[in-house]
Amino acid sequence: MFILFALIAIASAAQLEIHYFEVGQGDSQLIIFPSGYSILIDAGETSSSSMNCKTIASRIKALTGGHVDVGVLTHLHTDHYGYTFSSG
Repeated sequence: MFILFALIAIASAAQLEIHYFEVGQGDSQLIIFPSGYSILIDAGETSSSSMNCKTIASRIKALTGGHVDVGVLTHLHTDHYGYTFSSG
């Protein structure tokens, strides 16, 4: 959390964007730097039939044109990375 707050403090004047996506048990965040560089943190599902990935993908497309430079998984639980070949 400290790093996130530090990023906000450093780039607040330069239009740093932080978007939160509700994905059930956790959250997914998209950070867009003033240069356009983007980082997606987590993008999980609540179950193997959940399709939060489609919601997140459409938001990313609207915000960045569909491109993410870096994806970060905070830890290896399926509610953070999704279900392989199903939804994540």
